[in-house]
Amino acid sequence: MRLLPYKLSLFVFTAVAAAGIALANPSPVHAASDLSLVLDQAELVAVADTTQSAVSTTSTTTNTAAKADNTTTTAAKTETAVIKNTKTAAQVKAENRQRWLKICKNMLVKMKKYHFRYSNGSLKSTFKKAVRKKRRSNCASYVSWCLQEYGATKAGQMFYSSSSGKVRKNFKWGSNIKVIRVNKRCSKVKLQPGDIVTWKGHPHVCIYAGTYGGHRYWYDGGKISTASNSSGSLYKNTHMQRESYLSGRTIGYIIRIKDI
Repeated sequence: MRLLPYKLSLFVFTAVAAAGIALANPSPVHAASDLSLVLDQAELVAVADTTQSAVSTTSTTTNTAAKADNTTTTAAKTETAVIKNTKTAAQVKAENRQRWLKICKNMLVKMKKYHFRYSNGSLKSTFKKAVRKKRRSNCASYVSWCLQEYGATKAGQMFYSSSSGKVRKNFKWGSNIKVIRVNKRCSKVKLQPGDIVTWKGHPHVCIYAGTYGGHRYWYDGGKISTASNSSGSLYKNTHMQRESYLSGRTIGYIIRIKDI
């Protein structure tokens, strides 16, 4: 005989009791028929309960799987974003160098725009002050303003180079600046784009822009960037200068920004 679960047994008992009158005094055929009907109905209830339980279990499993898939997808997207935002030290340096050289070029553009003239007098400690009054510059003030704009020095910090190539200033270089003593002919020195160079026997400072077509080019705030290459002349040339004559001169010092 097949055993029924508790809920099903209760249903059978209730149904049988309800059919008590029919079972109390029935004919054998009717009694058997009624009991068979009760058992059939009980079996249908059991099937319905089992089906509902299976559907509920399947729904729960599906929802759990969906949540797991969403979690996996989110984790994958996060990992991809981290990889994309991670830059190598070389990439960061390249970007910094590009920004520095852009500042060097744009400073010359602004000096031309505001009608600056070359002069060794009436120089101001910041570019903003110079724009407001006098509008004078020379090679050293030009480089000093570039360093200030990049953030390698503080506003107002100026330097220049003597005829011996030594750097003259009234402040201390920050940790991001490296000063290298060279004392060698320029053609024999390996320079990095963005290097600031002073010259022995020539009180001048300029910025190495890079080598193109086998020739070295410079950003220069000296007389060479003016209209008539003379003191008092307006700044006109805002592009890199070839300045091939510098190859035969001796470099005193290189001032190098470390993060470029």
